Amino acid sequence: MNESAGGSVAISLSGDWLLSKDLPSLDPVFDRLAHKPPSVVFEAEALGQWDTGLMKSLVAISKAAQAVGSKIDDSGLPSGARRILALAFAVEEREGARKLVKRKGFLEQVGESVTAGLGNGRELLTFTGELV
Repeated sequence: MNESAGGSVAISLSGDWLLSKDLPSLDPVFDRLAHKPPSVVFEAEALGQWDTGLMKSLVAISKAAQAVGSKIDDSGLPSGARRILALAFAVEEREGARKLVKRKGFLEQVGESVTAGLGNGRELLTFTGELV
């Protein structure tokens, strides 16, 4: 990662960026973005193979840059990655559209299991009664 004369941040991507491999930490990028650079530029000449691991990182960097008002210059990325990144930000997420997953408490899980077990037992007794 380098800083240009205009204060822009240049992020160099090299090697393979695969979800199955250990991806580099983005903390240094986020630390640099905290200084609100005017723009973020990607350099990917040395980029090897990539998959959703790269895209996950690019989306995270793009969201962080947008949050501080920095422009993203994705012209240095592979064309496929630029298209996917554009699709990721093509439509704003509607408020309330994200489904929130609520974890059930221990007592709620036990209660549901007991209720299901009683229902199954009732069905078994009914079947046995009709059979006799």
